[in-house]
Amino acid sequence: CSRLSWALADENLLPRKYFEVDFPMIVARKIHNIKSKPPLSKPIMESHSGDSLLIDSHSLDSSRYSILGADLRCSADLEEKLRKHGLDGHLPTLLVAECVLVYMTPQQSANLLRWAASTFPVAMVINYEQVNMGDRFGQIMIENLQRRQCNLAGVELCSSLDSQRERLLASGWEHARAIDMMKVYSLLPQADVKRIEALEFLDEKELFEQLMQHYCICWASKDSSDLGEPLAELVKRDFHLKTGERSSSAPCCAAVTELWWCCPESCRVLSPKPTFCTGFLQAEKW
Repeated sequence: CSRLSWALADENLLPRKYFEVDFPMIVARKIHNIKSKPPLSKPIMESHSGDSLLIDSHSLDSSRYSILGADLRCSADLEEKLRKHGLDGHLPTLLVAECVLVYMTPQQSANLLRWAASTFPVAMVINYEQVNMGDRFGQIMIENLQRRQCNLAGVELCSSLDSQRERLLASGWEHARAIDMMKVYSLLPQADVKRIEALEFLDEKELFEQLMQHYCICWASKDSSDLGEPLAELVKRDFHLKTGERSSSAPCCAAVTELWWCCPESCRVLSPKPTFCTGFLQAEKW
């Protein structure tokens, strides 16, 4: 999950500050990896200015990157920790959720979305997760996860593209759109599609299409400066930049806030993504 920060640094797009939030146990492992691997620690040190890094077992705070242990289901505690590490609630913010809201109860995910909409005056949310889960294929997906003790607590909100849009509008977002991943696939540059398909022969194309029809990207905005529509078009046009990695290319962000919420280790087997995370990207200007 941490790789977005390093990817932005590699492209010289590192924002003013990037926040990553995960459960304390996971954060401890990530910090250990950062400290023990120079390719991870070097970019943080090179971008840091000021006094020495603040670091303990469950948090690391530099001038450009922070990682801290918290739970996105507890908004008050989350906000307190983020502000302690320098979160600016006045900056435009992009919330990126990747297969996470479905693991929260509808009330918990609504609380998180409502908190984000009310905390940041100018904000946008991009959510990637399951959709069309009421049909037989969706039920098989649910049953496979249940056999792995992985409960989709919020799956009722994943019944359709309309239900995905409606949950965002009901949580205080002003505009919302959604498309399934098969539509996303059709929007990718054909040169990239041919290159990818040449790497691995796809002998079960029908199964692939079914799977893609059961994941979606939806986005919503809440702002007073018409930020959402230009960004929505940017997202729709530029899926090929980062969709396959993190659904969060932010080439125009000047500051990023990144929050991660991961489901238990037992749930890290879901296909096609091995991790489940949420992120806020926060910009001084677009």
